[in-house]
Amino acid sequence: MLSETEKTAIFTGLPKTPLTIGATSYTPYVEYADRGPTVTELLRDHPLVATLRYYNDLPDPEASAGNQLIDRKVVGSDLQYTHGKKRQVTASLNIYACDSNNLPAADLVDTYANAVLLWVQNTLPKTISIARDPSMSDLSYLETAGTERRQVEWLIRYEVSSIETIKTVDTMDPPDIDFS
Repeated sequence: MLSETEKTAIFTGLPKTPLTIGATSYTPYVEYADRGPTVTELLRDHPLVATLRYYNDLPDPEASAGNQLIDRKVVGSDLQYTHGKKRQVTASLNIYACDSNNLPAADLVDTYANAVLLWVQNTLPKTISIARDPSMSDLSYLETAGTERRQVEWLIRYEVSSIETIKTVDTMDPPDIDFS
């Protein structure tokens, strides 16, 4: 699974600065999908809500070496092997908004979705490997009147590995061989 350090870097990096549309600023409320209040409850207090989750964690055979040897190097007089595989996980961000007197929900959802797309393409690759560019779903209308949603997903590639150190011998004594 994706490490907590990587998850935290992704979560804290998500755009959270206010979006200014016209003369009004909208601050996105970002949370993990499985924590805290429901989206319906959050939308009562926040005009824009985004929920993040991860799913579909799978091996990435195209990016993994067949022999599972990722790296080999000499450290001092020892050999160090890094064994492991590459994996992929889907990051999914659902973006919700409600209609307001000032702005239709679709405009707010689309503005934030575009900010997220730019972040995934330009900023996030400096933190973690992106295996597939982000995709965005169509705009869907939820049962609550005036509530709209889009989903932005991208594929993250990460490594699961271990290091094996093989101590080398500095000098070798020749064997004693008796040819008598």
